[in-house]
Amino acid sequence: MKKYYISIFILLASLIAGQLIRIPIFGKIFLISDIVILGFLIWRFFVSKNVFRKILINYLFIPTALFIGFSILSLSVAAHSIGIAKALSAGLYLGRWFLYILTAFAIADFPNKNKTRDTVFWGIILSALVLAILGFFQLAIFPDFAFMVKYGWDPHQGRLLSTWFDPNFIAGFFAIALAFISAKILYCNKKNKNFWLMMGLGGIIYLAAILTYSRSGYIALLTVFIVICFLRFSPRFLAYGIVLALATLLIFPRSYQRMMDASTVDATTQMRIESWDDTREIIKSHSLFGVGFNTLQWQWSEKKPDHAQSGCDSSLLTLWATTGIFGLLSFLWILWTIAHDKLRILWSCADVSDKIFATGAFATILAILVHSTFVNSLLYPHIILPLWIIAGSHLQ
Repeated sequence: MKKYYISIFILLASLIAGQLIRIPIFGKIFLISDIVILGFLIWRFFVSKNVFRKILINYLFIPTALFIGFSILSLSVAAHSIGIAKALSAGLYLGRWFLYILTAFAIADFPNKNKTRDTVFWGIILSALVLAILGFFQLAIFPDFAFMVKYGWDPHQGRLLSTWFDPNFIAGFFAIALAFISAKILYCNKKNKNFWLMMGLGGIIYLAAILTYSRSGYIALLTVFIVICFLRFSPRFLAYGIVLALATLLIFPRSYQRMMDASTVDATTQMRIESWDDTREIIKSHSLFGVGFNTLQWQWSEKKPDHAQSGCDSSLLTLWATTGIFGLLSFLWILWTIAHDKLRILWSCADVSDKIFATGAFATILAILVHSTFVNSLLYPHIILPLWIIAGSHLQ
């Protein structure tokens, strides 16, 4: 029985490797998480024959099937303009996305839902904790990332990147972990030892999130706070949040400056706006079927950095441009289905642990949806893996 839950820890622990290890296979780059997921799925689908049958009745099956169908349709249409070879190359990444979401279906087949839920909860938090600690070391040893420009990465300075090499994405993951920690704190009594444990772990991960100096990450954190306050209003939690935010702005003046810069157009904002404008131009002429899943790298008017060729700085615009309006709507249906499932658990279950997980999961979905407005997080492997694992950890 333990092997089920050890596999969840291994899946989430694969996120720690981040971008440190990039394996070239047939001209494509694969991450450690890609290989771990493939091994996990081979084990699950060959060991349990029930997985195949249960996929058809899983609550995610219909919206997922529609999204894959529209994505394949977009690639079929794109093959006429970009060529079959490029369309097949782009299709490999659709296959990768399919493997990632299959983790939700595989985990939904695990026998003990309560154990699965608790394992996912701690797996996310511990992975975020390790990434935060590694980020502190990176910030101390490599505060200037300019030497990585030649490898296609941005020259971040004085920002926590950890092993993901990107402050925006890692901040998004920290927001996911803090959503679950906040939910736990909200339901805990001060006399409960878990309360102080969560406060300590939350403090470390929150500090790491602040040191990313990511505006999209800050907005994701704010979304988590607002959503949790809405789901279960607590004067104590509200007071903690306000005091913490004020203390952050006083102790870390750069975070205050970053938020103030949000109203001005700096170099980063200008690049993001240009990315949005380029994508909107593509949408104008390909709004119905898109230009093909993961084919933006052949559509840009100007060359983008190697790690940012496949999408613009907005997941929703990227999905619309590549899979068309129907692909975008079907993807949003997937997210809505997950969020609705967590709300159902929150309002219908009496068990406190179920309520904590459902609260953190619902806040996660909305926070990443907001986060994805500014970066392509809904298609980033290290963000969607925990999302699909959370999706699979539902009650049936």
